[in-house]
Amino acid sequence: YQEISAAYCIAKRNYHGAVNIFEKLLKKDIDNETYIYRLIELYRILNMPKKELAMLDKIEQYKGISEEISLSKIDILINLRQDKKVVDEFNRLIRKYPFEKRYPVLLGDFYLLINKTQEGLMCYHKALEKDSTNGYAKISLYQYYDKIGDEQQAEYYLSHGLLDGGIDLSLKLDFLKKHIATLISEGKDEEAELFFKELFKIHPNEIEIYKFYVSFLIHEKCYPEAIDNLKTMLILEPDDKSIWDNLITIERDFQPDSVLATTQAAAMAFPRDLNFLFSIIYIHITNNNTAEALKVCDKAIEIATEDKETDKKGRFLMTKGDIFAKKDSLQQSFAYYEQALTYLPNDALLLNNYAYLLATCNTHLKKAEQMSSKAVKAEPQNATFLDTYAWVFFMRGEYQSAKFYMERALSYDKDPIMLEHYGDILFKLGDTDNALLQWQKSVEAGNTSDILQQKIETCNYIPDIITL
Repeated sequence: YQEISAAYCIAKRNYHGAVNIFEKLLKKDIDNETYIYRLIELYRILNMPKKELAMLDKIEQYKGISEEISLSKIDILINLRQDKKVVDEFNRLIRKYPFEKRYPVLLGDFYLLINKTQEGLMCYHKALEKDSTNGYAKISLYQYYDKIGDEQQAEYYLSHGLLDGGIDLSLKLDFLKKHIATLISEGKDEEAELFFKELFKIHPNEIEIYKFYVSFLIHEKCYPEAIDNLKTMLILEPDDKSIWDNLITIERDFQPDSVLATTQAAAMAFPRDLNFLFSIIYIHITNNNTAEALKVCDKAIEIATEDKETDKKGRFLMTKGDIFAKKDSLQQSFAYYEQALTYLPNDALLLNNYAYLLATCNTHLKKAEQMSSKAVKAEPQNATFLDTYAWVFFMRGEYQSAKFYMERALSYDKDPIMLEHYGDILFKLGDTDNALLQWQKSVEAGNTSDILQQKIETCNYIPDIITL
């Protein structure tokens, strides 16, 4: 009943009441470890370090010296500023566990904490005399020399400490990142490469090291090697989406022939991940394989509907609208844009694309102007959106407004289509010479349109309106 009462006190945060109950219970049952551990927890909560220390001593009498108990006592003694007892406690641990590498180093760290530098350094060097591979000592020496600004010594101890296979990798990661960054900043790329090779001998299957290594390879522009290592990472961690993402991103730029197969494999591994499906669609569109792109769109819309991913459903409907626009299947394009708007009524890209298609068809120009205006307000420095807005005004015959927005667009981007549009606007304003200049600039920028060539040859504007 008293134990239940103590539990009730703890639930109500009446810790003093719980302490009173457990102290009385312990007097009646002095060897009850459960009561002792409960009191340790409660004394810690109530910030009663001396009583907590007494209970830890009591547990130690039954269980003997252990890391858990000793380190708990050391934490308390450090806070109580009982430095001599802290040293004594470390020495007890060292005697009990003579082959444990960490304890002499922790003692050295404590000496440095209390500004007994020579004693601390002596602990590190004694640890290295006993075991020259002691990475803990080397890491602590690195921290010491780094603090006093001795870069050469600091780098020596860091590079050697990181190659101690006995140190848990989680303790190394921050130091590892710093070491590689230092080597790169000093132009020691070959040394960094050799260091990674040594590190992989110690930690052959550690994904975190592979992540560092791939980042290093990308920095060195070694993209095929980065791709190979990302594939190795997928063998180790096939369920890590970030690895798939990185592999797809790099392959898209440097191994485009492989990226479709990789993205399809990612989609098989994560069959309901719509981002991978969108990547597949993008690749198909880039390869002019619109039939396959539309199939994947339909699959993605089905998944988005089932998973109630309304924004993404709208995004895929918009993509279908874009695809049909390029195929000149205008009524279908309009229909999909309208459906997409029900899910993404304020999406700037959707508003822009729909408005531009309406403008190029010279239809529903008031609606096009309203949508394009919203897109420009959302992203006032987006050159593409400004070009659309200018083109809507052009099709409405408002050439001065068209000129104003087209010049703003060209201040951000000298896209060849925008240059052609600017020439068209200038021609309508009666500035034929400058119109011809802009058309020629458009050709120089890469515009290969037949109609543009006719404009230049005839020095005349030729409409390019898609008929419904």
